[in-house]
Amino acid sequence: MTGIAGAAQPPDPGIPGGDVHAYLENPQMMAEGQEEPHAHLRPYADVDSAVRGEERTPYTMSLDGEWRIAMAERPEEVPAGFPAKGYDTSSWRTVSVPHTWQTDGLDHPVLRNIATEIQPDDPPRVPRDVNPTAAYARDFDLPVDWIARAPRSCASKA
Repeated sequence: MTGIAGAAQPPDPGIPGGDVHAYLENPQMMAEGQEEPHAHLRPYADVDSAVRGEERTPYTMSLDGEWRIAMAERPEEVPAGFPAKGYDTSSWRTVSVPHTWQTDGLDHPVLRNIATEIQPDDPPRVPRDVNPTAAYARDFDLPVDWIARAPRSCASKA
């Protein structure tokens, strides 16, 4: 027997606590059942360390940490030429990566359990009026011995 629209429904046994509204509004449920982002393509010094699957290797460097960011309403408003060597990003806001724009107050919240429509809905075109875009910058030094390991095309640019 089906329920009548608007009538009280019994608690759903598949939803923790049975209250669908409390479930949908719970921010802890945002990524339920989703795998954490990952890519395990690390370069190792030797076969033994590769077999052990060590996270840190002599040829990896974490880029987590402080980055500078400039937000723009649309891609064409990103500061021109910012990837160029010597570009001054000192006035940009600093964020801690990894992060999300929304929790840093840089963009409006995007709730994955609420349908979000893009207007006009005309794939593959994206909105021209508002399409938040960010430019990130961070300075870091590569170890000198990594240059010898780089492919010729990269090593010649170093």
